[in-house]
Amino acid sequence: MSYVDDGDDPRDNRQRALRRQPAPEPAAGLRAYERERELALARSPECAANYASYLTSRRRSAVVDYYPIKLDIENVSRCNFCCTMCVVSDWHKGKRAADLSLAAFRLIDKQIGLVEIKL
Repeated sequence: MSYVDDGDDPRDNRQRALRRQPAPEPAAGLRAYERERELALARSPECAANYASYLTSRRRSAVVDYYPIKLDIENVSRCNFCCTMCVVSDWHKGKRAADLSLAAFRLIDKQIGLVEIKL
């Protein structure tokens, strides 16, 4: 069996199909999301300066001159499903660590660069 490169790589087709999909929209709407971001940036000049650095950066460089602006938090590290292919089933009581405390979350929320925290 030989491979002929006809320029029609299935991965390219998938990439093009993904680009044609509509962008996800926040549940409350894009305007509400933008308003909340503006409020977060107005709260702190340091945060606004960090966000400006993020926007002007190339983001493909190894040199990063801004703090993270988005953070995804898994505040509960347990699962009540027992999927055979998942390692969570092997954890004691389906839990790998303690839950995130309110004090720890408040510490995270005070970070200079954060504009968005997703729970």
